[in-house]
Amino acid sequence: MERITNPKGANPKLVAVPLQNGSLSLQLYYYLGRNKITNSDGSISEKKIRRQEKLNLYLNPKARTPKEKLNNQETLRVAYATRDEENLKLKEEREGYKFRRDRQINLLNLYEEYANSSKLKSKRTIILAYNRLKSFLSDTPKYNIYSQNLTAQQLDKELVKDFVSYLQDISEGEGASTSYARFKTFIKFCVDKEVLTKNVCAGISIKIDRNKLSKEVLSEEELYRLATTHYRFENNEIRRAFLFCCF
Repeated sequence: MERITNPKGANPKLVAVPLQNGSLSLQLYYYLGRNKITNSDGSISEKKIRRQEKLNLYLNPKARTPKEKLNNQETLRVAYATRDEENLKLKEEREGYKFRRDRQINLLNLYEEYANSSKLKSKRTIILAYNRLKSFLSDTPKYNIYSQNLTAQQLDKELVKDFVSYLQDISEGEGASTSYARFKTFIKFCVDKEVLTKNVCAGISIKIDRNKLSKEVLSEEELYRLATTHYRFENNEIRRAFLFCCF
């Protein structure tokens, strides 16, 4: 079963509480601040204010069949979405945190428009990075709920780190680094346009091993075939120069 995770500083946190029947009850644990208490001896201490909320959602930790596993995945998607929504409400109500109206826009639609309208020479790789983000959201059960609509509140560092891992898993050579670089360009665009209040890619990078061979090379047999192949009007100087560069 997929392990439940919470972003750093998440409030409330999503937790799974074991029940007597063997299932897991999904609940939200809130931290609501501290209360000052005057003790009998006149001293003052602080008590944390916490609240627990049952979501009436349950997981089967012993899921074996595809249907049971799918049910767990769907339940987690709903639970994560509920947690994120409650986190936003708490920030607004208790911390006075106010989101700009445009922070509710669908970043995927904005990203697609940004990629298709780009006049940069790297437009092809910008579109590729967009498509890879869409595939990542669709293929990852944890983020599948955002595959059609991703808002600024839902785009956090944890999602970016998981996206980087996804790129490294599906890419060869410098493909992951290139796609992530194009993704960061879009994030900077969002920050400049005040769609995002901060750069969620800050501090997250892909290290490239410059000593690692990232391209396939010709085998000795292929080089021999090139050296012994001739055609009409061939340029011997170019032919010899190419063969020389292979060594």
